[in-house]
Amino acid sequence: MAESEHFTKTAENHASNLDKQKSDYASACNTGYIDKGPFEDKRHRFEVHHILCEHSIENRFVDYKDEPTRDYVEDCLWITDWDINNVNNLIGLPTNRRFRVDWASASDESRWTPIDLPSHQVDHNTSDGYTNEVSLWLQKNVWDTLSAAKKQHAIDAAKIKRQLQKGEKHFREELEERGKREPGKLVAWPNRRNAEYAKVWYHPFSMGKMPRHRSPGATGKVATRLLAQLR
Repeated sequence: MAESEHFTKTAENHASNLDKQKSDYASACNTGYIDKGPFEDKRHRFEVHHILCEHSIENRFVDYKDEPTRDYVEDCLWITDWDINNVNNLIGLPTNRRFRVDWASASDESRWTPIDLPSHQVDHNTSDGYTNEVSLWLQKNVWDTLSAAKKQHAIDAAKIKRQLQKGEKHFREELEERGKREPGKLVAWPNRRNAEYAKVWYHPFSMGKMPRHRSPGATGKVATRLLAQLR
């Protein structure tokens, strides 16, 4: 593509998709935890997670260091061949219901899956959680690395794509490692009300780099009643 000081966005040079609603990403996802579990309604057992999530990408508008950078990066993004719904940016993650309902009703630990992925509902959108972490990474490794003065749209579009792909790989690995944190789900879950595990049991369930403290939940008759309602 020829470079120009007067870059123009057209339908012909539009290559990116940053809107997750533009395609059926739930059907496209083929990695992570994708399982109906013992019940028929899979919607309550897992959700498809965008590794570089839409909110983090949208946060670029408040992260740009100045207006010229904003305008230039937006032009480059327009021609960047990257889709937020591409399979490498998708991973199936369990919801809290998978653990609180399915695990609670299964005496056989072999049915306690997944043991290596965090919950999509724990420390995702907290102020210091996963979304914020991804936003900061994108700002440092993508948006702030580009200079409006160079006017190298095609070159920088290719750079953006490489960095986004790097981010996909990095945060996929982070999620997989966080789901394996000590003391491990198979130990943490049955011991979540044990004082010895009070400050660590929730770690492998958290998407966040620094898990927030969690209550182990209701006990006894209260838990039984809630479980019956959830079923």
